[in-house]
Amino acid sequence: MPVATRSPPVAAGLPPVISGAAAGAQGTPSNTNPPAITAEPVPPPLVAQMADRTRQARDQQARDLQALATQLQTLGAVSFDCQPLPGSDGLQSSSCRVPVDANGQLQRVFQATGPDSISASAALVNQVVAWRQRIAAEPSTPPVELGSPAAARFR
Repeated sequence: MPVATRSPPVAAGLPPVISGAAAGAQGTPSNTNPPAITAEPVPPPLVAQMADRTRQARDQQARDLQALATQLQTLGAVSFDCQPLPGSDGLQSSSCRVPVDANGQLQRVFQATGPDSISASAALVNQVVAWRQRIAAEPSTPPVELGSPAAARFR
């Protein structure tokens, strides 16, 4: 029977080297590389469904917000902003500017808040629509002439 011999470890903390027939008995596999994992772990169906629903809801909210921004632009808004209201518990604040005169020198600012960006922006659209309808229903006033008594009030 062959005898296994041990050599002293080269550095402290290393296991002893086994040589001889005992090494063959304990053996080391000829291929020391671990097998490659080819398949990704599949999430449980419920987790995948929840992630998919969350992604769909977020995408739908982005589409709804974009549709409201487009509607505001159609109503004449030159700027639109929606962001969390500081110091509130999740309230959102939406604002926009709409030119009042033809050359855009005078602008009206609209602001609305809501529990989320969609409701705040929808309230903003409603304000602009109501204002546009009010302006359209009012009779236009003639310009004030410089020599008139009404102009004298502004001197």
